[in-house]
Amino acid sequence: MDTTYDINHVCILVTGSSGYIGFNIIQYLKTVVDSNVKIIGIDKKPGPETTKCIDITNTIRLEEVFEDHHPTWIIHLAALIQVGESETEPEKYWHNNFTGTFELLKCIKKYNLNTKLVFASSAAVYSDRETLETGLTEGISQLKPSSVYGDTKLSCERLIESYCKVCSLNATCLRFFNVGGGVRIGKLRHLIPIALNCLKNDQVFNIFGNDYDTEDGTCVRDYVHVNDVAEACYKALIEMSEFLVSIPRSFRACNICTNIGTSVKQVLATIEEVTGRTLKIKEVTKRPGDPGTLIGSTLIAKSYLDWTPKCTLKDIIEDEWLSLKRCN
Repeated sequence: MDTTYDINHVCILVTGSSGYIGFNIIQYLKTVVDSNVKIIGIDKKPGPETTKCIDITNTIRLEEVFEDHHPTWIIHLAALIQVGESETEPEKYWHNNFTGTFELLKCIKKYNLNTKLVFASSAAVYSDRETLETGLTEGISQLKPSSVYGDTKLSCERLIESYCKVCSLNATCLRFFNVGGGVRIGKLRHLIPIALNCLKNDQVFNIFGNDYDTEDGTCVRDYVHVNDVAEACYKALIEMSEFLVSIPRSFRACNICTNIGTSVKQVLATIEEVTGRTLKIKEVTKRPGDPGTLIGSTLIAKSYLDWTPKCTLKDIIEDEWLSLKRCN
């Protein structure tokens, strides 16, 4: 078998390895690849699955990783992800998200390793115009970010696509919807773990906005388990390696979601059902950049990756609750 896509001859580079999703993806990879496959995790901060602490916007340090390890499979997760913060500190998000991706692509082009790249994009690249019945599709007409964070992700996608045309790169941009479950590490930044932490510590949970154009007035989101996300990343790498060898410079984008929408109030009700406890809730002003509804279509992920989500919202909440209790 050609060593450009033989699983026994690849080195997998995961950027953002100290983050919540990065940690869980590396944990998953260790269960599906052979022990002789090298997995290199890089992040600005140390973490249990981080091999080297580097800032990927640092060209010299990033080139050292390519010189030392010659990664042929890359899962690029490193990014800042807070929608609200991106509206008040846009320069920080453009530097970390866009410049970091640019430096990574420059290394891929320089070392010409016939790379397979999975880029962690986001549902934030979409507008919220699509109906609940169909879910957001990957078409260009739907791409209309409502936040700086979403703008940076969409710009990274377009940058990656342009590099696919000029170097030995096949890339898949996976647009993650709201990821949860698995082992929670790092800061609590998302609705479910924050709500559970409030519940555990008898604190008030704030609902940001109650006048969205949704059934109960609160934001509707599509929640996907991090283990399903990890499987999608791996399947994308396999797909590009086994079936696109004869089609260089390929680029695809697909949603990683469930096609099931759940409002904030519905999530909180499910949390109370799972834990048997009652949350203290306060409704406050909505945050800038938050669209009302983001539900994805899974059609392309099913057809291209042969991927369907296995876990439910209850699975996510149960994992998060268990993880939170273990931390204390």
